[in-house]
Amino acid sequence: CNDSGMAPIEQSDTIKKLAALSKSIEAQAQGVTLPWIHTSQADTFFGVVIVLNAIFMGIDIEFNSESFSWPFWVIESIFLFTFLLELVLRLVAAKPKKAFFDAWGIFDTCVTLLG
Repeated sequence: CNDSGMAPIEQSDTIKKLAALSKSIEAQAQGVTLPWIHTSQADTFFGVVIVLNAIFMGIDIEFNSESFSWPFWVIESIFLFTFLLELVLRLVAAKPKKAFFDAWGIFDTCVTLLG
């Protein structure tokens, strides 16, 4: 309990992520370079890849009537490789710290490995 007699409040994941964002902004202001994977450019790039993958899955379901198609397999493999690359970059940047293994990190790892 704290001075007010209330139990201490644990920080939510959102608050922790905001604190990490604040630190990264301070680091950029001080001229410290962050790993590319922690930049807004990386977030935008992988966000676009996720949207393209979703569109491709819709096209695959709608137009790929065959049980196996090389062109569809190649494109799916490119998306999988891209997501594996993102996972590796995040692991290397985290050197894996405990923070990488939050709920989103575990979810992202499982989804990528299931691909």
